[in-house]
Amino acid sequence: MDSYLYGPDSEEELEANWLTSKVHITCVVFVKKIKLARSIQNTWGKRCNKIYFFGQEKDSEAPIINFQIKIVSSWQLLCESFNYIWRNNGASEWLIFVKDDTLVIPENLRYMLAPLNHFQDHYLGHATIMWGQPYNVADAGYVISMGVLRKLIKMFDNSEKCVTGGKYWKQEDYYLAKHLASMGIYPSDTRDQYLRGTFHGYPLHSLLWGVVKAGVYWTRALYPIKDTECCSFSTVTFNIGDSEKMHILNYLLYHLQVLNTEAAFGSRKAATSVPDEDVWKIALKEEFNITHLNNISSEVYYEIWHAKYPEPEQLINKIYRAKD
Repeated sequence: MDSYLYGPDSEEELEANWLTSKVHITCVVFVKKIKLARSIQNTWGKRCNKIYFFGQEKDSEAPIINFQIKIVSSWQLLCESFNYIWRNNGASEWLIFVKDDTLVIPENLRYMLAPLNHFQDHYLGHATIMWGQPYNVADAGYVISMGVLRKLIKMFDNSEKCVTGGKYWKQEDYYLAKHLASMGIYPSDTRDQYLRGTFHGYPLHSLLWGVVKAGVYWTRALYPIKDTECCSFSTVTFNIGDSEKMHILNYLLYHLQVLNTEAAFGSRKAATSVPDEDVWKIALKEEFNITHLNNISSEVYYEIWHAKYPEPEQLINKIYRAKD
């Protein structure tokens, strides 16, 4: 019916598919367990526009990139990944960096990024404060725009500079934020309109039923999330403990369908009676969302209805229900 609404050249397309072609995301995964890398490659990794795996291991199935230099800190590994992607023209408009135990929902991320300009400076994730420095936690994943990547490359364009940028392991997220802050770039608020978080560094069961002890992840959050509801319905990331759960959640998210019994069309009467001469107009509007009725000839009107109700009895029943 889109041809009647938008013209003969229109094509039916899901918004998520349209955003895939318009909002380009490069996914960068830091690998510790090969099994998790394989799971990502076969699940959510397929929905990235590009994907890179960086790590110290080699695998015949997952294309893990190994640097042929000594890596002295996790910051250096992150910094070297910036340069590798840049040198190989492998960066899309946006880059998301995650650990291999993270599940990403690229469709939700694209929806979040769609209104933003990737040439400008954007730095997104779950922000906390340590030593007075706001930074996006690596366990929840973080996103930078192409504009930010360009500035990072200017500051760290070789291995020597990467080495001097941070010397401790497991602090690359803090070092990244510190360097970005020196350029006036700070974490953005990624909560939804109900103040629920979208980037999560914990598993779902911990988020939904609470952790044993709340840490600085929550107590020092730059943008505190709503106490009663942790997780946005447009969540982008959360933690996964093992590869089997990665496949299970992928199935639940993208393949399992639930019959919605609430959508019982025809079970309620119209609020007001409809004159006989307007029944067909109301039916067209409700059935096909066609409002430009003056442009529809009797032949097109017949084709529309006959395509959906080939038997006369079906059409008669539909009209009677609209009239009632």
